[in-house]
Amino acid sequence: MRTMFRPALIAGAFALAGALLTSASAMAQEKVLRIGMTAADIPRTHGQPDQGFEGNRFTGIPMYDALVHWDLSKADAASVIIPGLALSWQVDAADKNKWVFRLRPGVKFHDGSPFNAAAVVWNVQKVLDQNAPHFDQSQVGVTVSRMPNLASARAIDDLTVELTTKAPDSFLPINLTNLFMASPAHWQKLLSEVPASVADPKARAAAAWTAFASTPSGTGPFRGVRLVPRERFEMVPAGPRSTASFSCRCPSRTPAPPRSSPARSTGSRPRPRIRCPRSSSAASRSTPMPSLTSGPGSSPSARARRGSTAASATPPTSASTAPS
Repeated sequence: MRTMFRPALIAGAFALAGALLTSASAMAQEKVLRIGMTAADIPRTHGQPDQGFEGNRFTGIPMYDALVHWDLSKADAASVIIPGLALSWQVDAADKNKWVFRLRPGVKFHDGSPFNAAAVVWNVQKVLDQNAPHFDQSQVGVTVSRMPNLASARAIDDLTVELTTKAPDSFLPINLTNLFMASPAHWQKLLSEVPASVADPKARAAAAWTAFASTPSGTGPFRGVRLVPRERFEMVPAGPRSTASFSCRCPSRTPAPPRSSPARSTGSRPRPRIRCPRSSSAASRSTPMPSLTSGPGSSPSARARRGSTAASATPPTSASTAPS
């Protein structure tokens, strides 16, 4: 987003995982965090990742924001909920089923459209309102199960939104960390580009979401630029002040090429019933992060390779994909 608020959030997510797996002496020697993870494929990129929290870490948090976030900036303290796209929130004094969230002003999606209360309502409808034109059944399972009491959303004004629950729910702010905000304007543009020969509204919506997955638009510090299904997903910093970068790769389910030769895509592959090994490598270096911003930028790309992620940076902030 143009005015960002979560310094060290992305770096913290990687650092917390890597700290469990890499000794301090090894880090001092090679300046590399080796992160073990499990993922069957590239997590979904349209705003509601699958693959559990691995998906949130790799195609969720880097590209998208939620109304609230977990504070991942400290490795030696328990995480707490902190403001995200919402500056503050409170339960309605007259109705304990209603929560009022006051939104952060001046935020824009990667496509340049504004984030506002209408965008929050739209993102709630995408998983809750089956009559909404942009409702996406494929996003329901990985979202609604994490916030089962959320019933609806209503815009009070441009920067204030009211969320209604089915019953009083003190866990709502925690659960909302899993509802990422995608750009309604970008989705609408992609819908308008669906060929007229696709007449069924549901089929048109599905086609728009498929296109959205290839060119996603959120408010996070990275934006997606290339998706090759079951092979790779590439992201670049969304603004010149983004100072965290990463790349990811998982050992292939087919024989890997020698380390001395470049990896090559073999096109579509069948889905063998083989678990992805719990081994991957990551390189990450943290630098002072006064802000993470989105917007035009020419920083090097960060690549999400099939099924896992690694983080790598060279001074001061660059990203590359290292062979697994």
